[in-house]
Amino acid sequence: MIAIAEPVTLATTAMSPDEVHLQSYENKLVLIRDYVRGVAMRYATGFFLCGSGGLGKSHTGLKELEILGADYKLFNSRLSGRGLFQALADSPNTTHILEDMERVVSDRDSQGVLRSALWSQRGEDGKLKRVVTWGTAKGIESIIFTGGIIMLSNRPLADMPELHAIRTRISHLHLQTTDQEIAALMRRIAREGFQHGEQSMAVAECQEVCEYLIAESQTKLAHLDLRLLTNSFLDYLLWKTGYSDSHWQILVATRLDGRNGGEESISPRDRQHVEDMQTLEALLAQYPTVLAAQAEWCRIRGKSRASFFRCKRALEAFCCDTR
Repeated sequence: MIAIAEPVTLATTAMSPDEVHLQSYENKLVLIRDYVRGVAMRYATGFFLCGSGGLGKSHTGLKELEILGADYKLFNSRLSGRGLFQALADSPNTTHILEDMERVVSDRDSQGVLRSALWSQRGEDGKLKRVVTWGTAKGIESIIFTGGIIMLSNRPLADMPELHAIRTRISHLHLQTTDQEIAALMRRIAREGFQHGEQSMAVAECQEVCEYLIAESQTKLAHLDLRLLTNSFLDYLLWKTGYSDSHWQILVATRLDGRNGGEESISPRDRQHVEDMQTLEALLAQYPTVLAAQAEWCRIRGKSRASFFRCKRALEAFCCDTR
């Protein structure tokens, strides 16, 4: 069952900017958990989840399966069409996780296996059963697959014409996050400290690295992800233990080079405009009324009521253009 959040009002909460962005990010993870749960409990045959690396896709999906105690198998390297068929044949009642989906769809035989395995047909007992066959010169092998398939990819399903035939057969979700959401999540992670083998970082050290990473990303207009934070912690430990001749800040800053997604031409004013709209989008999803969202937006961004409505019109125009 999908958890419905209680209405949020100004009288009961005064959320900080980070809390607003964390709530917006959490709302997106709720959708992922719901779809994963649907496959694990056989309300759906499959789920396609895409998004940039380091946003928590795999972690969220696998953790939900573990909480459910679901039987699942993870495949995150090369998997041929024959290998996929054999995996389904060996575990026909299991949830199969296919990571790095790009490798699978490039194989035409795998595409055929996926189409058959995800086609929902109910047997006489009411269960979803799909017949998957594999033909060779020696004959035809056939299995009845009652499990589920969850596919993880960095590319949207729409960019994979090879999988067009299964678009209407499964749920698909494109996880898109803002840098503000990831920055807020990074700060929460930093408050927990960091452990690497026998080495550890105190909360204050983690927070110092985290804030430096966020500040540098804003200077370089570089996109954030959670892998950057973990690697930055490791850069700090490498420097702290004396194994690096370069200061940890140089190591961290270098990681951000080339991660601006071609946004070198974006001016600070335009960047602020984007952040205004990102904050507004998160608040409109969080607050029950526009009035409540307006009051909180003005407080967070330090701007006027007129600025709020200009930003709201810009956001609405952007959403219409991207439909």
